[in-house]
Amino acid sequence: MGAVYEAEHLATGDRLALKVLHSGGATHELARRFEREAKAMSLLTHPGIVEVLDFGPLDDGGLFLVMELVRGVSLADLMEVGPVASRRVLAILRQVLEALAHAHGIGVIHRDLKPENIMLVPDDGAGAAGYRVKLLDFGIAKVIGEAASEVGGETLTVAGITFGTPDYMSPEQALGQAVDGRADLYSAGVILFELLSGRKLYDNPDPVSVVRMQVSAPVPSLREAAPGRPFPPAVEHLVARSLAKPRAERFPTATQMIAALDTAVIQLEATPRPASAPPVLADLLHPLPPPPPREPATPLPAPRFGPPGPFDHVDPRMIRIALFASLGLLFVVILVALLATSD
Repeated sequence: MGAVYEAEHLATGDRLALKVLHSGGATHELARRFEREAKAMSLLTHPGIVEVLDFGPLDDGGLFLVMELVRGVSLADLMEVGPVASRRVLAILRQVLEALAHAHGIGVIHRDLKPENIMLVPDDGAGAAGYRVKLLDFGIAKVIGEAASEVGGETLTVAGITFGTPDYMSPEQALGQAVDGRADLYSAGVILFELLSGRKLYDNPDPVSVVRMQVSAPVPSLREAAPGRPFPPAVEHLVARSLAKPRAERFPTATQMIAALDTAVIQLEATPRPASAPPVLADLLHPLPPPPPREPATPLPAPRFGPPGPFDHVDPRMIRIALFASLGLLFVVILVALLATSD
């Protein structure tokens, strides 16, 4: 929802993330959702959640949201590199759950937790994880309890309408039912299953079929999904309980899921890894994926908001090349005309 740009504060030189909802695409519902996202995120002050710095209207009727700029890789990028060591998986997920515990305590339910929305910032001080986690994109977040009055009481969710990403959607979301923090814990369980097993929970190219499977398909055990990788009982319990179809059978809170995760870590560290087990990322000499290269900070012109122009997506270098070519062609034409005149 909206376009995100890297921007520079002209007074301080700080690099920031600027999210813009242009007036041309700002229907009343989208504008209200954008505003609720900004207000919901402004309630959250946790190192594991991207910080909102400013929000407001644009002169043309659009809206803007200024956030801290997070430089790193997404969890989805890390998963593409190859299998991830179980100890690192649990360390990363613990940070995700700590951020969720804060958000749920305020009354904010993410509703779209997935690897693409979990940024990883390389940090040598982050222990086994190797990264600091930052949760992004609260665009379809649900605000409940007392916090709902702070972001506006207008109901934007229609009963029976599904919100979220099919691969990581809780059964109650798939059914269009009301959600609480346990919906996010289910999504965290799906991510945990994928990281530990190296496969999707429900691998089907049809999103509608995946939604149905989230509601009623049996949940495979880790042992079935990854027979070559032994997992201690506490790890299997952690995954199975977080993926329970009835939410009453899941962990009641993120804090309680963290306690179960800590028990799983203790058992995991006490379990010797067989020599025949396939290599995982932490055991290889390959470095962790680096963050995207940072460009030199240069002052940026004031952003031009409004509908994009016809040349907004054209590479400026191509424009310069075309200009020089046109000038060269004009010079040749003038030279030919002068020579013809002299003859």
